[in-house]
This record gives sequence, structure tokens and C-alpha cells, in this order.
Amino acid sequence: MSSNPLEIAELVDLILGFVGTARDLQASARVNRVWCRSSQAHLFRDLKLPDHRPPSQILRLLQTLQQSGHLAHLIHKLDLFNIQAPLESLGKLSFPSLTSLSVYDSSQFCNEPVLRAINRFVANPALRTVRIFCTFRNEADTARIWHGCSENIRHLSYSFNLLDQTGEAVFREGGARKRITLDSFSGRANTVAEILRWLQDASCPFDLSDLKALQLNEPIDTLVNDIYGPVYGNIQIFSTDPDMLDLSPFRLFQLEMAMESPSTQGFLLLRTIRPENRHHLRTLVLRIFDLSTEGAQEMAGRLAELSRDFPSLTLVHITAFSVSDDVEMHPNEYFRSPDPSITIRWHFQAADFGPWYNKIV
Repeated sequence: MSSNPLEIAELVDLILGFVGTARDLQASARVNRVWCRSSQAHLFRDLKLPDHRPPSQILRLLQTLQQSGHLAHLIHKLDLFNIQAPLESLGKLSFPSLTSLSVYDSSQFCNEPVLRAINRFVANPALRTVRIFCTFRNEADTARIWHGCSENIRHLSYSFNLLDQTGEAVFREGGARKRITLDSFSGRANTVAEILRWLQDASCPFDLSDLKALQLNEPIDTLVNDIYGPVYGNIQIFSTDPDMLDLSPFRLFQLEMAMESPSTQGFLLLRTIRPENRHHLRTLVLRIFDLSTEGAQEMAGRLAELSRDFPSLTLVHITAFSVSDDVEMHPNEYFRSPDPSITIRWHFQAADFGPWYNKIV
């Protein structure tokens, strides 16, 4: 081991962890061999390729990864935005340390090379978190990308559109046992029926029967219980219409709701939770986009109802993105806790909660 503390790899890693910019890390890589290895690890750990980068810059990066194969081994998190051609090239590389993958493609549809690239990406054995947001030609393409995927995937966010919605459906129920048990799932498609058909399809490898976190972006009904099973963790929803959404299948520790304003509908939705399951709920997160003075007054009354209906509730977290001046200046007048055992917290700006499923999982 070197007697120079600035050549001890562990210490250099710790120091460079506080370096904030890629430019500074690039300069650090020129110090010596130890600093170079550590700088590369920090530079390539989280790699994002957004579509606003100049094509020449993306091309240089691809050439670097292809010429120096060890750099791809340093990538733990990879986010790809609307880069079909680079995606094909990246798909040919090996990423043995990749634990998180995000593919966002808003083009007309994923062509054959892109489908093969995504399929190779999701097969990386260390992968645990996958987010796919793509348009596919048909149902067959939505299913085939998961053939041979990593059995270590635990968090899946799958949003797809179908270009051809008139063709014959290819999803078939039954078949092989679902071999990959997910901890969290978020799904969105043209219709709820499409995502449910994919989940029931024989080719879908994912088992949702032991979910700890579920995100719902579209109205559903109680038939969802047949797919999702009992959910003991967190559920996040973006529809608060009690006529279209039913929470009766779920036993929830935490519920997160997004609503335009503190509407009656959002709070009526809570009543769809079965009385025998209400004692499970401990945390309620409300994301409100427009909080007027009248809306805050209505919410104060609703909070009192919550304390009666949900005896184990201990935390209500309110995030408002647009508030009236009176509410912003006097929040304590509107957000008094109806019960000493319930803590009320609020933010009057966008708050970064991190990955939605981290609250429970």
C-alpha cells in the first residue's frame, strides 16, 4: 500500500465523491492511475444520454465505450432518451454492473434493432429496476422484449402505446409459471385492458402477487385484484374518481393521491377501502396542484374525518404546487392536526421524494 494518503484508492474514492461536476472529474482523472480509476468510476456510474445532446457528443461517447470495454462495466444506472441509433450500438455492449435501466422513446415505434437492444439490456443479470416508456407496433412486440430478462428485476415501470390497435390480439392467458416476483409495479397503456392482458399473458414473466408498492395511472376496477393480489405496501394513484377507481382489494400502509384540488371525490375514494382494512393505513400523501383558500378550508374538515375513519393514521403529508397567498402565509390555521397522534406536514413547492416505491420497499 502506498504511503501517500492521496494514492490510497478508498480515500481517493471518498474525496472524489464530493466532486460535483463532470469537468472536475475529468481533470481528476489526469492526476495519476489511482485517481484515473476512481474518476472513471464516478463519471460513468450514472450515465444519461438525453436527446438534446449534440449527435457528435453521443457518437464520441459510444466510441469511447466501445474502445474501452471496462468503462461499460462501471455503469450502474443508464437512462436513454430518444436515441434509437445509439441504443442499437449500446445494446451490443456488456453491462455486468447495471442495476437500473430507463428507456424513453417517443418516436413513432420501436424498430427491430431497438427491440433487440432493449431485450439485451433487460437480460443483464444485476438489473433490479427497469423503466420502459415506448411505442410498439403491436402486442407481440410488447411481450417479446422480456424474453430471457433478468430474474433479479424487482421494480418495474412499464408504459407502452400500441401503434396497431386494430390487429388480432396475441396475448394469451395461462402458460408458464410467473418466475419473477416484483416488489413494485407501475403500468400504463392505451387502455387499462391492454396492460391487464399483458400481465395475464403466458409470455409475461412477472408475478405481482406479493407486491409491496403499486402505482396506478389509469382508472381500474376490482378485477385488478385478480392480477395484483393483496398489496401491503404503497399505492400511488392519479385518478380520484370513486366511480372509476376502487381501493377495496388493497390493504395499504401508505396511500399517495394526486389531485387538481382538494375535491370531495378524492376523499370519497378513501371510503372504498374496506372498514376491516382501514387500520393498516398509516401514511397519507396528498399532492395537490391548486390549493385555494376555500380548498384548504375544505381539507381541514376532511382531515378531521380521516382521524375518525383511519385509527392507525399517524402522518399526513401535503404537497401543494400552487397555493393562495392566505394559505401560504398562515398554513397553521388550515393544517391543524385533528388528533395528537397525527402529524401534518406540508410543502408549498415541488418536493423531491425520490423513487416513488422507496417509501415502503
